[in-house]
Amino acid sequence: MKIEKLFYTIEKELQAFGDIEETTGNKTVIVYQIDGDDLSELVSLDLSNDDSSVEAINDWLDENGINSKKLQLILL
Repeated sequence: MKIEKLFYTIEKELQAFGDIEETTGNKTVIVYQIDGDDLSELVSLDLSNDDSSVEAINDWLDENGINSKKLQLILL
């Protein structure tokens, strides 16, 4: 698989207390790849807000046989 750029989003988990929303301390990082004209989700990671999103993405890539050192990660 040849991937040069990966795109990711970060969504912080919210909890509502009446009209007030607060973060729960968790986030979801979704990584996308572009293949030709198609955008597809590569992985969704559930993390703590304290976790480094980039480090978690790179760890997942390396664990799944994708060389993270040859990639550019772009936050959307």
